[in-house]
Amino acid sequence: MFGDCPLKPGWHARIASPGDMRWTWVFHQTDGAPVTKGLELLPGSSARNRAAREIVQAKQTYLSCFQKFGTAQWVSDAPIEAISDTDLPVWMREDVEETV
Repeated sequence: MFGDCPLKPGWHARIASPGDMRWTWVFHQTDGAPVTKGLELLPGSSARNRAAREIVQAKQTYLSCFQKFGTAQWVSDAPIEAISDTDLPVWMREDVEETV
């Protein structure tokens, strides 16, 4: 977000406290009978805990890049590296022939 937030300070705390927030998917069928199904990640789930750790890491990466590059374009000065198929997650290689 750029500039000043037009909302009063603390507005987010009035919506819900972090402990009350949930991650919920809602699926709604549009053809045929209108069926809706909700799935939720419960507090304490390993997927939710991992996501929380990844969010912290992403914020740290953002802060590091912001401190390094400021508001200019963020162009990495790291050399380009080649990756191999084994560097990719298995689900991205399911239909790919691998050499033995």
